[in-house]
Amino acid sequence: MNNLATIIESSKTSFIDKADKMQTGLEYSVEASFAAQSISKNKHVYDVALKNPKSLKNAMTNLGAIGLSLNPAEAYAYLVPRDGAICLDISYRGLVKLATDCGFIKWCQAEIVYVNDTFEFMGVGEKPTHKANPFGDRGNMIGVYCVAKTHDGDFLTTTMDMDEIKKIQASSKGATSKYSPWVNYFQEMSKKAVIKRASKTWSRTNVSAPDTLREAISVVNSHEGSDFQPAVSKEQTDYYAQLIKGNNNLGLYVFVQGLEIEQQISIESDYVSANAEPRGKMKLKAEIKDRKNNGREMAEQYACEIIEATEQTAIDELEAELSADELNFINQRIEATK
Repeated sequence: MNNLATIIESSKTSFIDKADKMQTGLEYSVEASFAAQSISKNKHVYDVALKNPKSLKNAMTNLGAIGLSLNPAEAYAYLVPRDGAICLDISYRGLVKLATDCGFIKWCQAEIVYVNDTFEFMGVGEKPTHKANPFGDRGNMIGVYCVAKTHDGDFLTTTMDMDEIKKIQASSKGATSKYSPWVNYFQEMSKKAVIKRASKTWSRTNVSAPDTLREAISVVNSHEGSDFQPAVSKEQTDYYAQLIKGNNNLGLYVFVQGLEIEQQISIESDYVSANAEPRGKMKLKAEIKDRKNNGREMAEQYACEIIEATEQTAIDELEAELSADELNFINQRIEATK
């Protein structure tokens, strides 16, 4: 008959193999002890482990591959029951540790936004303004964001509203169970969700080292809900490059505004990586930022001139200077001001 010690012991070989392959340096004996202590403290978790020993073995194997300890003092990783199975759960703090250890970012901070806070999104490449009274009534939660600092010294900001968070929660196995972390630790899970989304925009400095962050995200996505975001197509990438090389700042600004935030970051990152020489990444990023700001000013100027034009002929002449996408964008701006 299986008992807890036997089930955990059955994962030893695969745990060590994964830990060696991924160079995590995690010690099996230490983690086996943490696992036994954690599971034994909770009758429900204990019962699930005995009924589904294969899931516990898989969770321990995943632990070896990812390299985050089950040490409760660190609060990086846990063994949790989900939908009749034991799963390896990773906290948002654990994901941040992996991101910094793997060389994706220098640091990252995730925060909850409440209705009574003052929050201003400054753009994907800037830190937002977030003011709150930690001792007052901040009201209901309305969203979450994270700010990461790259090794180039840039900031990357990612936001997620409540509708997006709820969709991810709904895709999680056992989301409504009383044992679900989405039920018991909603804010922590929201922070993890936005960090997972943000990580898609982070680039590693040491690509030769094992990517335990992606390994961890793959594991948690399999049971706690995924964030599906549209990818950037080759046509979009080529068009973006064409707009920059053609000095079409207005077209560049309008095109970028039609992309999801993560797509904006991804398409710029790919372009900069491919075209940084000889000026360097920082100068090219600054140049692109200036181009987009100039494009925004041009869009605002066109909108003002069209609004102020008193004759249809003048309006027709202004509109003739714009592409269909640019005209549609500016007309939407004009409608929004009415």
